[in-house]
Amino acid sequence: MDKLRHSRLGIISVTIGVIGFFITFILVVAAALFNRYGIDADSIFMILLGLFIFADIIFLTAGATIGLAGFFNPYRKRLFCFLGMLFNAGIMAALILLLMAGIKP
Repeated sequence: MDKLRHSRLGIISVTIGVIGFFITFILVVAAALFNRYGIDADSIFMILLGLFIFADIIFLTAGATIGLAGFFNPYRKRLFCFLGMLFNAGIMAALILLLMAGIKP
C-alpha cells in the first residue's frame, strides 16, 4: 500500500499564510508609525496603506481557499491544508478586528 503524500495545495496555503503574516505585520507597523508621526488620514501614504491592507485580505482569502480546495483531495494528507486554512483565517480575522477597532464613530 502506498503512503499518502502531503497535499501540494496545503503546502502552498501554509506558505501564503506565512508570507501573509509578515506582510500584515509590516502593514500594521507602518500604520502605527504613520499615526504616531501625525501623517494626515487623507494623505496618499494612508490611502495606499489602506489599499495594501485590503489587498492583503484578498491574498489571505486566496490562501484559505487554496487550503480548502486541498482539503477535499482524498488521496493526500490533510495536515497542511488544515494548517493553511487556520493560519490564513486567523491572520485575516485579526486584521479585520484591528480595522474594526480603529474605526471611530
